[in-house]
Amino acid sequence: MLAYGGLGMEGLADPLGAVRAIAALDRELAGHGFTVSLSTDFAAFTAVRSRLRGGAPVAPLFDPAASALPSGKGFWMKLAGPGGCTRGLQAFRADFAEPSLADWALGWMIGIYLKRSELIIPAAVAQVDNSVAKRISGVVVYHGELWIEPTCRRQSLMEPFSRMGVLLSYLRWRPTAVWALSSEAMALRGQMTRMGYGYMERGFMRWRFLPENADASEWLSIADRTSLEQLIGEMVLTRSGCPQG
Repeated sequence: MLAYGGLGMEGLADPLGAVRAIAALDRELAGHGFTVSLSTDFAAFTAVRSRLRGGAPVAPLFDPAASALPSGKGFWMKLAGPGGCTRGLQAFRADFAEPSLADWALGWMIGIYLKRSELIIPAAVAQVDNSVAKRISGVVVYHGELWIEPTCRRQSLMEPFSRMGVLLSYLRWRPTAVWALSSEAMALRGQMTRMGYGYMERGFMRWRFLPENADASEWLSIADRTSLEQLIGEMVLTRSGCPQG
């Protein structure tokens, strides 16, 4: 078994299916003339992100000056169009949540923002008792800094690009869950579901003093092992052209 932070992890239920699902997404993007690259150099990521977003700094969660991100703990992805111009970005990092994602996430996030001397103040510090995050612990992967150039959104490239990243992070770390925060508008329009997230929860983080670009009430999106294995199986049947059985 593989181990991360002392946690023994089971292998994938269908590793070949996972490879086929990711390859199908790569082919889909290539069919539109786009290529995907992956890197663990977050100094390069901050530079690219700042240039594309009008000089705005990267979130502290992916800023190597505020948060240690050795090559084994995070990666970022670039979507390049014809001519090599960057049309999309996203980043992933693996951490260990205990005793649960619900109990750990808020303090973890506040602590990283403070390392860059940025104060964020929650409107509430406790999650509701039936939050799905109460049932998740161990290795978790945070998905953030997703950006797609507007013309590429109209070409429906957000789904294959973001979904590829979610599945690659699942292969890389075999986490208990991949999680992300989003606005209410993004959650209600179905974008998180199309990325591969099987569960959404309203108001997971509520802010009195907000992080930059955050909503006062942020939705939690979760893709746990069960939903990711189901997603892989469904993609093998419908996208890869290699039906099981």
